[in-house]
Amino acid sequence: MKPHQLIGLPYRLGADPVKHGAGDCLSLVRTVLANYGFTVPKGKRDWYRRLKRKDYSVFFEELNRWGVESTPKLGTIGLCKSED
Repeated sequence: MKPHQLIGLPYRLGADPVKHGAGDCLSLVRTVLANYGFTVPKGKRDWYRRLKRKDYSVFFEELNRWGVESTPKLGTIGLCKSED
């Protein structure tokens, strides 16, 4: 799936755009990064259960598990819908 194909899809926490026709912030990030050749872990059901309980420590734990410490780089990702 290409990033522009996410435009207009409904939001649904934990959804896979290809499978469910909806997406969330993780599916947006995964799709955009995949478009540029990067891979990130697939979301786990437990992550979403924890987020629904407002347990945001899951972010810190997962970044420590698979993240790579590096110098921050600035960038911008924008998805825009046009009639063209």
